Amino acid sequence: MILKEFQEEAIRDLLDYTDSEKLIILDSPTGSGKTIILINYIDRLLDIKDNTAVIWFTPGAGELEEQSQEKMNRFIPNRKTKTIDQVLTQGIEAKDTIFVNWEKVTKSDNNALKDSERDNLKDKVRKAKLQGTEFIIIIDEEHKNDTKKAKSVIDLFDAKLQIRASATPDNLTGVKVVKITEKEVIAEGLITKSIYVNEGAVETDTESNETKLLLKLAVEKQKEIQKEYSRIGKNINPMVLIQVPNNDDNVIIEVEE
Repeated sequence: MILKEFQEEAIRDLLDYTDSEKLIILDSPTGSGKTIILINYIDRLLDIKDNTAVIWFTPGAGELEEQSQEKMNRFIPNRKTKTIDQVLTQGIEAKDTIFVNWEKVTKSDNNALKDSERDNLKDKVRKAKLQGTEFIIIIDEEHKNDTKKAKSVIDLFDAKLQIRASATPDNLTGVKVVKITEKEVIAEGLITKSIYVNEGAVETDTESNETKLLLKLAVEKQKEIQKEYSRIGKNINPMVLIQVPNNDDNVIIEVEE
């Protein structure tokens, strides 16, 4: 994997601060390769930390932890990754990287923390600590999980270090920050220099359904761009990317219709 210079610098900074800090904020804009940075940080960290396991928390209702784990398995195949379900059956070992969705451990009906005949997550953590394993926690999109329940789960690991990663971090006062600027990311060509939002939409538009209007404008723009590609001899079909608010099923239904 060939990393950009700002990514390499961020990894070096994270490694430099690992033994001296309890909390690091990775302030990394969307499109900068935050997951790639963290995966490579873990790989290099575990080269020098034989007794460390990494717990990687992801937000949302599901699948982001699977995507992050798949990316680590693909790019760093020599490292061992686990899901929370695998931890409950196999336990925690040094040099594991464990991907956990918050919903799995913070919902009231989750099984990971329930007392039962078999070990729960608390038991697995306790056994790992007795074997000398230390924990580093990564919290992806950290601003989305600031709840009492989440804090109790984090406290369970008594981690040496927390790395909280976000494109929009909160409460940076007095905290060690590894910051990547949009300027650096643009210079490497990973994100665009400018964005035109809802081009062509004006306040006097009479379209009653906002979703319908925006999709109409998007399709018109898509056709315009495709026509220009054809003019210069390029066979490119531009994508219309639609972003909807989190968990807004009504908007999703409108878009699909």
